[in-house]
Amino acid sequence: MDPFLTLLHSFSSSLTDSELASLKFLCRGKIGKRRLESVQSGGELFIILLEQQLIARDKVSFLEGLLESIKREDLVSQLKQFVEEGEVNADDDQLDVHEKRLQKAAVEVICENVGRDWKRLIRKLGLSEVKMDRIVAANPLNLHEQLFQSLREWQKWKGKDAKVTDLIKALRDCNMNLVADTVEQKILLLNSGTRVLTAILQVYVLPVAKIYPKRCMKSAFLYKSWNIFLLSTRLVSSGKGLGNPRQSEKSSALEIPDSPVIVSTG
Repeated sequence: MDPFLTLLHSFSSSLTDSELASLKFLCRGKIGKRRLESVQSGGELFIILLEQQLIARDKVSFLEGLLESIKREDLVSQLKQFVEEGEVNADDDQLDVHEKRLQKAAVEVICENVGRDWKRLIRKLGLSEVKMDRIVAANPLNLHEQLFQSLREWQKWKGKDAKVTDLIKALRDCNMNLVADTVEQKILLLNSGTRVLTAILQVYVLPVAKIYPKRCMKSAFLYKSWNIFLLSTRLVSSGKGLGNPRQSEKSSALEIPDSPVIVSTG
């Protein structure tokens, strides 16, 4: 369900008849007289405003002005909180697996190395004071959890636009250069580690498995290494690999792709 429509529905349910009449009066310059006369609820009024594009998930200033005019500061506060928490700009698209892995590593480093000055970092990332205060209240006397939950909220708020490079930039903007360097080193290791593993498996495991497939099935190390290689190069579908090394040698033969590496069997 659209969170913005849910918010409008809750607003509609809380409006009195006199407040609805005031809202209709304030909209006379935007909506025709006949159409306004047919409006019987806040929900009907909001639908018209949505249709005329006077309000939208990312366009709430007109609605805020209406609520302020009828002195409903409680609803104004709810609307501002909705915007601050990023619901208006929420994006359903998810991060790709590699970026998630990098961000997880970066968050671990940050939580281990950033202390009492964590709010300065979170402000640089753009998270609101209201959200930070709520996180602090929910996790009193626990700096690590306060920082971790704040970073999680930032990730949820930014959606697919959350990047590990943004974390590094915010750290440097706060003069937390040592932490930024540590994050960059961790990310470099993760990136290079994936490439090195793939290269090693291509050079050493692939040729051996191609020449001695049955012996490879008896070797737990080669069995695991080969399946890791298949996964890393997306050659596995439906769980295909060498099979279980405990299985009989009568297992079906492995189909191994051609390799550019030439190995001497000497």
